[in-house]
Amino acid sequence: MKIASNNRLLVGTAVLTLITAGLYGCKDFLANNAVPQGTLDEGTLSNKVGVEGTLIGAYRTLDCTNNTGAWGCAASNWVWGSVAADDSYKGSTNTDQPPINDIEGRHWSAPDGQDYINQKWTIVYEGISRANATIRLLKKVLASAPTELSAADAKSIEGEAIFLRGYYHFEAYRMWGNVPYYREDDTDFRKANETQAQVVTDLIADFDSAAKLLPNTPRNKGRAGAWTAKAYKGRVQTYAGQFAAAVTTLADVKTNGPYALETSFDHVWTGFKQFSDGPETIFAFQASANDGEPNGNNANFGERLNFPYSGSHFGCCGFNQPSQNLVNAFLVDAQGLPLSLSAPTTWNTYIATDSADDTAAKVKKSGGSVVLEPMDVGPAGRMAVFAHPTGGFINVWQAGEHRGAQTVNQDGAWAWSDVFSTDVDKAAAFYKAVFGLETRPMGDAPPECGRMLCRPGY
Repeated sequence: MKIASNNRLLVGTAVLTLITAGLYGCKDFLANNAVPQGTLDEGTLSNKVGVEGTLIGAYRTLDCTNNTGAWGCAASNWVWGSVAADDSYKGSTNTDQPPINDIEGRHWSAPDGQDYINQKWTIVYEGISRANATIRLLKKVLASAPTELSAADAKSIEGEAIFLRGYYHFEAYRMWGNVPYYREDDTDFRKANETQAQVVTDLIADFDSAAKLLPNTPRNKGRAGAWTAKAYKGRVQTYAGQFAAAVTTLADVKTNGPYALETSFDHVWTGFKQFSDGPETIFAFQASANDGEPNGNNANFGERLNFPYSGSHFGCCGFNQPSQNLVNAFLVDAQGLPLSLSAPTTWNTYIATDSADDTAAKVKKSGGSVVLEPMDVGPAGRMAVFAHPTGGFINVWQAGEHRGAQTVNQDGAWAWSDVFSTDVDKAAAFYKAVFGLETRPMGDAPPECGRMLCRPGY
């Protein structure tokens, strides 16, 4: 018993000593923040292969991997762009990736929303760190072994790294506006945020520097070239409201750059290999990570949720579904003008149907047109948008988990919707053929006040 007691005392002493040593070893890590902690020694990378590999690492953070975050750092910014702008819905189910619900609802300070914001911040500043590390390493190699890299390669590497530094800072600027701007010679990383005007000045300076260093034709596909940097300069000027300067920059890119319009819009955004890196492509990269991983935890991890909902041969996931607002942006009035301009404030009415596909067939047979083909909205249901023969629009909803209106004609509940038509008889015939709706007078109101569409027996 005494031996056991002594052993416990020795164990306790050892633990105490270990904790004390750990505290002593960590006590000044914040004070000495300029000294890298646990980083790879640049000495082992001080050669051409090391410089090129470090640059590839700076490109790697253009998109998430399963180790760098989830979907808050996707290269396409679908969470921060399409979902937050209401061009798309989160999709899937309410309990699947709930942080996106907070982003969609603009509750960005909520804990779940903060998690996604942290992913974006982390990947952006990781990219900046890698770009600056490339520039430092390049300068070190050129100083110690001037012939290790050709002059052309050295200029391109520096230009690519400066471009990537600008690219990542631009991503931060788009998200937060006032952000710290880091360069390769910074030693104190506790920098204050710059104003938006200062950030724009630094971005333009970086893209100008990159354009001077880079060749007009990139060293390989997927890398930045001089025209890539010039195009991004014009983009920054546009974001900053410097429209006259942006027109000058982008006119130069259009007139003298290597870009051109595609023959068809569907060639621009496509997964078909024959259309990749097309004439409209200004900056596109291809990456590989975790080759052979069977569950999609490899390159472009941040985009992998955007498949048809489970039940398809993808087995996942139904995120980033087009919204009704996006559909409306492509709808036009009788004069051919976008409804988002001629009637920017509208309501959309959905008629319940057992089959959106069967209804679409009836619409076509009855002289109407299908504006949006039937599509799944995750597990919530299935929708479609139609136009009747005189130009008005109507939507249908095939319920899944979301049934639609459950209460009508009560205080605060839905009462009716109006449809405006230049030919009431023609519109009435269409709604009867497609939905079985009948028309009747509006009580004692005169005929010019319109007619009521209703279910038989209403």
